[in-house]
Amino acid sequence: MKTFITSKYLSLLGSGTVMMLFTSLMGMLDTLFAGFFLGEDAVSGICLVLPIFSLAEFFSVCFSYGVPILYLKYRGAFQKEEADQYFGTGLTMILSISILLLAAVMLAGNIFLKSYNSGGEIYSKAGEYLLWMKYTVFLLPIIELADGMLLADGDEKICMMANISQIVVKITLSII
Repeated sequence: MKTFITSKYLSLLGSGTVMMLFTSLMGMLDTLFAGFFLGEDAVSGICLVLPIFSLAEFFSVCFSYGVPILYLKYRGAFQKEEADQYFGTGLTMILSISILLLAAVMLAGNIFLKSYNSGGEIYSKAGEYLLWMKYTVFLLPIIELADGMLLADGDEKICMMANISQIVVKITLSII
């Protein structure tokens, strides 16, 4: 017997699974394209930047996953004003984190890369990659919050379409 909650759970499970699959794939795309088209120095340069991305992902997930949970708690209790306050506070916090991450990468990104003492060509490729990665670091918390809120709202179709669009843009930008 299929109930509403069972069908909703299965739908959200499918959407969430595809979202995680796309997230994993997007993490590998730059390295794959660099390996195929630009050579091992480019792959090494990307690998130098990945700890910055991983740290940004940590802060994105750490702060954006709780907001949808609290939003749903109060929304489910028919306390719309409180739910909206949690969302507003979460959005403000996420925007602040995005700005702080961008500022940290802009101010300390090259210092971080130089600490590896990697050499001329690898450092150059890492610097070129970091030039574009800083925008990803800025958008990452916002995207994580948007994904969480879309799933919390129960709109798995829009979430799925957003993730498909995101991977198409990622592939296009990685090739460029």
